[in-house]
Amino acid sequence: MSFLVNLYVLAPAGAALDGAARALADGGFLAFPGWACAPLRERPAVPGLRTPQGGALLDPSRRREVGGAAGLATELAAGTPVLLAFPGLVARPGAAPHPDCAVGLYAFPEGYALRLADEAGGPPRHEGTVRSWLHFQGEGAPGVEAFRGSEAGRAVLAAWPGAALVQVDWT
Repeated sequence: MSFLVNLYVLAPAGAALDGAARALADGGFLAFPGWACAPLRERPAVPGLRTPQGGALLDPSRRREVGGAAGLATELAAGTPVLLAFPGLVARPGAAPHPDCAVGLYAFPEGYALRLADEAGGPPRHEGTVRSWLHFQGEGAPGVEAFRGSEAGRAVLAAWPGAALVQVDWT
């Protein structure tokens, strides 16, 4: 049985996305190009957040290419809600990106009521308003301990001391 790992790294209060985004981009951990798009789905039949994998599937007319760190900085400077979706996580600089781990960087300058729960129901693993978070999604996404021990994880957690890590697995 395979699992779809969803690891969320929630920014500590007052931290903006640009610190963690810069740590990932400058460290060579993001597989460019990525895409910038609206973080919320526009179809009433399927409301909610767009996933990191979903950003790549959007019609090109509804997304903007992010070719490198400069494009990432431009998107973040706009000050509007955005999902920055990347097709892979690079475990260490110079390595090939892991194809089964999409990366989403979410920014909601005014905050977003985020509720994270597993597919079986039960109490939420997180429920509260956040302004920024990272979402690693896929069969190859790291779990909490693997992320903490990775070069990418150490870079992000240095940029966001006190960040909360929440893992939700789906079968």
